[in-house]
Amino acid sequence: MDSTPNPTPNQLDSPETRLQKARDFLQENPNEKPMIAAKIYDIPPSTLYSAIKRARFTAQQENDVRKWFKKYQSTLKEYNIKRKNVINFDEAGFRVGCSKGQFILVPDDINEYYALSPEDRRSLTIFEVINATGSRPPPPFVVIQGKWVMADWYTPEWHPDTKPS
Repeated sequence: MDSTPNPTPNQLDSPETRLQKARDFLQENPNEKPMIAAKIYDIPPSTLYSAIKRARFTAQQENDVRKWFKKYQSTLKEYNIKRKNVINFDEAGFRVGCSKGQFILVPDDINEYYALSPEDRRSLTIFEVINATGSRPPPPFVVIQGKWVMADWYTPEWHPDTKPS
């Protein structure tokens, strides 16, 4: 008499088949957690989560993309938006200052220096702009921290309902 236990149906399936069964199970039972499906179909939860993430990433079918661009084009037409007015801003943030654990080179005659704590460092943001026509964009601009807004920073054409931030 053989003392080895009978394998479960899941153990007879390949890992790929069990993964597909787990995904099918989740589709048929949307209120179930992936962890439950991983246990039922005897697959590592990380494998199932990776498959779900990958499926979400590749879910954009060509028809979805075409539908989005059709809506985009109709919105441009409906609101009479010119291509030159379609812009994309890209921003990057920086912290300026030295934190602990960094070396500073100074002349011999300096006996001490003051290190900035993370709270003392300054933040700045740099913006880059492009437009849909491909024409020469404005140069990148920098936004720095300030305490006062000076009236002479703005032109007389500044719209009265607009407030600087």
